[in-house]
Amino acid sequence: MLCMIYGYRITCSFLRLSFICLVTVTVISFVVFICTAAKFTRSLLISKQMDVKEGFCWRCNKALRRGPVNCVSCGIAEYCTNQCRKNDATRHKCVECANWSVKTCASCQKVGAKSECSGCYSVWYCNIECQRGNWTKHKPVCRKWQAIVKQVASKPITIMGDYPFYFSNSFANDLLNLQSNEMKGEHGVLKNFSILLPACGDLRHVMKTVQSLPGDFNGSLNFVLNDIDPFPMARNVLLLFLISSCEAEEVSNVSTIWLSFQLPRKDYLLLQETLSKLIKMNSLHLKMKTGGMIDVNEQSYKAMREVWDGWRRYSCQIGTESGAKLFEERKAIFDSDPMVSVGLRGLLHDVPQQHASSVKKWFDDGVILPEAHAENTVTHYNPTFTGRGWEPLLTAVRRLPSSFDFTYCIRSDCLPFQMWDYLDMIQFKKYDSISAMCHVFNTHIVAKSRTMIRDQRLSFFISTTDFSLIGSVINRPEYEGGFDRIFASNLIDYVRVGNVLEALEPFLSMTNPHAALFTETFNWYGGIDGAVWPTDKTTEQQVIMRGIRDCNLSISDMYGRNFSCFHEYYNNTAFFINYLRGDKHAEAKGKGKLPKLSDVSNRRGLLMRDFRKGRNLVVPFNQRVAVRTVNMLKGDVRTLEWHRVPKE
Repeated sequence: MLCMIYGYRITCSFLRLSFICLVTVTVISFVVFICTAAKFTRSLLISKQMDVKEGFCWRCNKALRRGPVNCVSCGIAEYCTNQCRKNDATRHKCVECANWSVKTCASCQKVGAKSECSGCYSVWYCNIECQRGNWTKHKPVCRKWQAIVKQVASKPITIMGDYPFYFSNSFANDLLNLQSNEMKGEHGVLKNFSILLPACGDLRHVMKTVQSLPGDFNGSLNFVLNDIDPFPMARNVLLLFLISSCEAEEVSNVSTIWLSFQLPRKDYLLLQETLSKLIKMNSLHLKMKTGGMIDVNEQSYKAMREVWDGWRRYSCQIGTESGAKLFEERKAIFDSDPMVSVGLRGLLHDVPQQHASSVKKWFDDGVILPEAHAENTVTHYNPTFTGRGWEPLLTAVRRLPSSFDFTYCIRSDCLPFQMWDYLDMIQFKKYDSISAMCHVFNTHIVAKSRTMIRDQRLSFFISTTDFSLIGSVINRPEYEGGFDRIFASNLIDYVRVGNVLEALEPFLSMTNPHAALFTETFNWYGGIDGAVWPTDKTTEQQVIMRGIRDCNLSISDMYGRNFSCFHEYYNNTAFFINYLRGDKHAEAKGKGKLPKLSDVSNRRGLLMRDFRKGRNLVVPFNQRVAVRTVNMLKGDVRTLEWHRVPKE
């Protein structure tokens, strides 16, 4: 729900011009490279993962069947062969290895510097003597970084405002990653897990977690879903009730209702029947109907009932005036966004070409059906794609859902087929049509969730209470032990990190040593020059050349290509650290000394996982978007993992 940044992979005209200049200068050497390099294939591209799971090769993503070949510099990255390590050198060394390896002294240039400048966190020194000797040269640079800290601290908190998030503009995350956590080491495996998702809109993280469970897991999952906006939560409850109550042969129909803007008559009738049932029930009836597996706060249920009633009454038959109006509303959202045409052009250039026509088709009609389904049978538009229009969230939640005119309300960068990891989809089943591939993968997830619900191993408690008051509705015996995971979406884009930790830390398990709290940020770089793309031409050209080298791109590939995937070859760690310092400094209202990184990473009894020394253990610090070719994301999302301070 809170994922509010345009996620388009945008072709920047000024970058094109700079690249053309670069090509002019380096054309001779580059032609030699092009002639000798093998043509880059999409099957190779999708195998390279920055956020590869433990026990898999960092280049080809194959399981490490024998002793890994580690990166010589950092010792963290693991490969199945020396060749994979060599092939991954450009990608790995420019960001990951640069952060994790031994540092070079900014003064004497010796390798092995141990002391970091706490004024800016951008340079390292051997000792205090080297730091003092380099101060005259470093001082203006250090002052610039400190100015960024003050700039961030002075920025007001963003006011939340947007459409409801029925689909989000980020990938789904496995919130347990059991094989690298509870299923690893001496602690053994907990049988049951409780996961809290405050201020988190659609179901993608829930379903990704269920889909990622290891085959030998026989425990249960208990999710608490919370979002102040009743529209996405009403859709979540509708989908969960459909999943729990559908017959095995209707699982595919549930996926169609979830994903497709246009519905066959059978699916539309199933949707209408389910909406009527929910409207007639109350929260107690729903809990009884689902064997206790879906429990909704009664006050929240009343607000959701108004959403369901709005969908049930919505006239959306194809070929009618009201149906045509809804189709035009969708088109207007795309047409009014100047980034769509540019982003789509770049996306169609980047996706595997067998998917290009289906991607273009989805932008035209929004249809996601099983591959064998005849599209001429669609009869209705999907009313669950409607709701309130754009407005500030705090204003919206003060009004009853029934007071809104229901219109098409899904943002133009929220693509149903990008909420699932493309790497997961193609490994499950490959189709030329991205829509068909998404549908079959989604159906697989729905089927697994349905089985777990019916086995009483997957349960939900759902509330539209403000996240800061979540304790008032989860004061229940089943949550006394706290939560094994808390995923706070990108709340910290709208609430200071310290306030989020203060509100949620009390609910994190005290007994599970793997318990973790996650906070995302989408908007961290706003207004910080150079945060996501270098401002000096020399560095810019270096970053472009890294991307070209790693992807084996030809000159012809570059024209019309977007540059956002090249963000992944740009080390902006110092920018992100100083952004976090600025957020912390804002808690003191910009007064006093600038906070150190230790002030940022150790507070309220929680430690932030140091992303400069290794990987996050559950959710990747950042996910690579270039290898997941069917998306319009920029790859600037950062996820912080917080865990309890170990007891001595």
